[in-house]
Amino acid sequence: MLKRVSSPQKKVVVIAGGKSKEREISLRSAKGCFQALKKLGYQSYFLDLFDLESIQELIRLKQEKQINYALICLHGEYGEDGRIQGLLDWLEIKYPGSGVLASAICLDKFYTRLILEKYKLKIPLGGILKSRNEIKKFPVIIKERSGGSSIGTYKINSKEELLDFFAEPLYQEGLQREEYLWEEFVSGREITISILESRQKELRALPILELRTQREFYDFQAKYTENLTEFILPANLDARQTKHLKALAKRSFKVLNCKGFARIDFMLRENLQEELKIEPFILEVNTIPGMTELSDLPAQAKEENISYEELVQLMLEELI
Repeated sequence: MLKRVSSPQKKVVVIAGGKSKEREISLRSAKGCFQALKKLGYQSYFLDLFDLESIQELIRLKQEKQINYALICLHGEYGEDGRIQGLLDWLEIKYPGSGVLASAICLDKFYTRLILEKYKLKIPLGGILKSRNEIKKFPVIIKERSGGSSIGTYKINSKEELLDFFAEPLYQEGLQREEYLWEEFVSGREITISILESRQKELRALPILELRTQREFYDFQAKYTENLTEFILPANLDARQTKHLKALAKRSFKVLNCKGFARIDFMLRENLQEELKIEPFILEVNTIPGMTELSDLPAQAKEENISYEELVQLMLEELI
């Protein structure tokens, strides 16, 4: 049941926007969270954090005791990579979600891969893209090493397409800086599992969402354009498969030291030789899932009879 907040001490700043390529998605996420906080009865502020002046405004709000909590709705660099978390720690402003280290690791897909592999959690074959000669078999996915919303993600179907990618001046500098990864394209069903952590540190996996898109893969347009992707919720999985996948999601959350909430994306390859008939591959771990009207986490929460406002309340619950 939704509980309104009455204490005047519950002062929350919603941090939005930022400087990453995901700025517009961040603003949409933050708008929803800000409206939810108002309905819940919090004294709330909306702060577009993208320059020195806005950072000074954050400091002023803290100094004048107008805020004591922050809800981070930034996606990508400067928001999901540990930098804003470090600033908030330094200013002694509490925030829900993962801290500096887990945020930095999970946004860097290469280090995420290293840790998941270390704990024997299956990931697609791949690594840092240094040379076109590394890739022997197609199709593959090429993605930015640190980014989200599938921005800078490409499906490469042939050697000719790969040569074209390497020839583009837009990507050459990024390749030299090791800013791109390649991964085998796992053909199968794409699912995502959101995790909520309670005040008692218990992990709750929300209903599994399957994504069926009309696009070649679940890219930026598929994620944020209405009617391009069908949500199958809950996913068509039997009880044993569901239990296994939720356990994998929780284990990923733990080994990466995530806190509060996260969303883990999988590809499921059919494998009739496996006992469960599926072979799950972890694609990414998102420490600040989108909160737009088309985002996965709110949809999964709704399936669990958790309203958008209740979801925001649960996200803050570990603090307040």
